[in-house]
Amino acid sequence: MRRRAAGVALAFVASAGLALASLWVGVRPAVDPVTDGAAAEVSSRGVDGVDRALNDLGVSYQREERESARDVANEAADLLEERRGKGDCVVSRAGYLDLFGGAWGCVLQGNGWAEVCVISEGEAGTGCSVVTWRLRAEDLDRLAGD
Repeated sequence: MRRRAAGVALAFVASAGLALASLWVGVRPAVDPVTDGAAAEVSSRGVDGVDRALNDLGVSYQREERESARDVANEAADLLEERRGKGDCVVSRAGYLDLFGGAWGCVLQGNGWAEVCVISEGEAGTGCSVVTWRLRAEDLDRLAGD
């Protein structure tokens, strides 16, 4: 039963993370950064929004972020291939987060941890950004009420 509850918690956190990430990459802010200044910064739905959501849930995490000169599809394929080569996790969910192929995400589950990864197209349509949040199983168990 404990594993099932952890799976439910993982699915909840992963869904929330991917939903927030899809908002970040799929929707432009409702304010104009040029005319609204500081208000635009507050309304940002970037990776900080995912960080805030995890903090609000009381889930500790490690975040890694890097830029790549490669496109989203190639970066995503290599990420999955690299993880398969390590053999330390399974893919719970993976797929594009928008209709145009500009954002891709996955949820990986290992022994005692889970990761949510989002790869999104760069500003000028070149390169991409890779952001990964690693969560501990005990935090997910606590979230599930175990």
